[in-house]
Amino acid sequence: MTCTITAIAQDKTVHCIANRPSWAAVSSFYQNLANTMSTIELFIALFGPDYDRGVFNNSCATRVSVTLLHAGVKDVGREYNVQYGQFKGKGITVSAVNMRKLLQKKWNSPEVPNFKTGATTTLADLQREIGGRKGVFSFVSSDQRNFGASGHITIWDGTDVIHGTSKYPNEAYADGNIGTVCLWELK
Repeated sequence: MTCTITAIAQDKTVHCIANRPSWAAVSSFYQNLANTMSTIELFIALFGPDYDRGVFNNSCATRVSVTLLHAGVKDVGREYNVQYGQFKGKGITVSAVNMRKLLQKKWNSPEVPNFKTGATTTLADLQREIGGRKGVFSFVSSDQRNFGASGHITIWDGTDVIHGTSKYPNEAYADGNIGTVCLWELK
C-alpha cells in the first residue's frame, strides 16, 4: 500500500510517498503471531527444529519481519533466509537495530524520531510523544549489554506496545533503560 506522509516543521511542509503496509494488515497478523507463537515455536516454524539457538534467541525483529512480509512488504532484509513455511526462501531481519536501519532506508525518517528515554521515562511520556499514532515502534538501547539485546522492535497500538510472548514488556523503554524510541506511522 502506498500512502502519503505529510510533515510540517518550521513553517515548511514536505509530502513523502512511502510504500508502507496498512495498520489493519500489520496489527491483526502481528497480534495473532505475538499471542500464539512462542519464540521457540516461531524459529522452529521458520528454520526447523534444529535451528541455531545461539543465534536465534530473541524474536522481536523476526516477528516484525514476518508480519511485514505477510502484509505485502517485498523486502525485509537479508540477514537470514527462511527455510520453511509460507515465506521459504525470503530474507528476513532478526536484529532490532538492523530492522530499524532497514525501515529508515525503506520508509525514510520515522514520524516520531529519536525520542530519548531515561531512568524515569514512563508510558505516559511515550503516549504524549507519540500521540495517538499507530505503527512500528523501535527502541535502541544505549547500554546493550545491560539491556540484553540491541534493542526492541514491535508495534504500537496508539497507547502502548503489543506484548504477546515478548520477553520485553514496556520496561523495554523505561525502568532505567536509556536509549531512543522512534515510530513509523501506519495508516
